[in-house]
Amino acid sequence: KEDRAVVLVAVRMDGMALRYAAGSIKGDREVVLEAVRQSGQALQYATGSLRADRAVAFEAVRQDGDALRWAGAVIKADKDVALAAVRKEGRTLEFVAEALQADREVVLAAVDQAQARAQATFRSTLALIARAGATGTVLSASATLRAHLRQVLLYARDRLFEDDAFVLAAHEHAKAIWTTPANDLQDMRERLRLLKELV
Repeated sequence: KEDRAVVLVAVRMDGMALRYAAGSIKGDREVVLEAVRQSGQALQYATGSLRADRAVAFEAVRQDGDALRWAGAVIKADKDVALAAVRKEGRTLEFVAEALQADREVVLAAVDQAQARAQATFRSTLALIARAGATGTVLSASATLRAHLRQVLLYARDRLFEDDAFVLAAHEHAKAIWTTPANDLQDMRERLRLLKELV
């Protein structure tokens, strides 16, 4: 707990062991960097100054995008860190600074990751069912994508829906969920807004 060498060995095996370290060790940059390399979530146990350290936070979100939730406000407003986080986990858009929730590049990266995750989830589900020889109802790929995409769009700022390039790109990413083609750009915009507002 208070022995730096012991804690360093422990966090190299399990980053979350940082939670048991003494307060002074939770402020040791080398120890915390080792911890977040193993588990990005270990960032929550670091001191405030290290949660606001760009290099430490960047390592944490490279390991687990969701670790952004534990980063300091300045880090959440750093576009490079935000991009790394949403590319790892699209739902992390929730923890990105509000200004970046309106940034086309950041939100589209989150949408892209949500699409990839939905496809992977669907494929994994089908593989499990095939291995088990089970039959029955399975969420369709479009329903899976709809759920993942909605989690991302929920945190996209409304003004982004006025950006034609964003609407075109987001609609294209989500094309698997639409049963009919869009009539025009306004139709695409309304579909995305409705998806965002689904309860």
